[in-house]
Amino acid sequence: IRASSGTKVGTISIFISSQSMDEELNEIITAMLMDTLAVSLLLILALFWAIRLFILKPLSDIGAVIGNSDDDGIPTELIPEYDVREISALSETMNTMIQSIRNSKIALLEQHNQLRAQKNALQYQATHDALTGLANRILFSERLEYAISKAKQAHGQMALLFIDLDHFKEIND
Repeated sequence: IRASSGTKVGTISIFISSQSMDEELNEIITAMLMDTLAVSLLLILALFWAIRLFILKPLSDIGAVIGNSDDDGIPTELIPEYDVREISALSETMNTMIQSIRNSKIALLEQHNQLRAQKNALQYQATHDALTGLANRILFSERLEYAISKAKQAHGQMALLFIDLDHFKEIND
């Protein structure tokens, strides 16, 4: 102990047994470990709750929307928007893809219908006379071959009537 002037006045010695010091330290360490364990468990529960609420539930909802699709596999509904930045970006991107697929499907169907109409028009032009609209030799040949094959399949007979008009070219001209 020192006086206010700084000179040594005396000494105080505190003696404690190592056993009681060990007991006190063990109590402090045990209390600190229990507090740390309790706080850790609370933080883990909060983390699980946050992950479930902000990640797993939105992903589950997205999966449900994607699972509810039409015959072509295109989702019938758009994906809901969420507050979480990453999930929101995922939802927006997937909605853009869904809209793009729908638009492509519509355009593809329109193009398919146009091609079918063009094919039918070309088929008609190839098998009919442009002036009269009557069947031409190509259609006659196709139908004759078809009739012959059907007669062969049925083990039946077929007849063909051929009429020749004299001077038909003059009438036609």
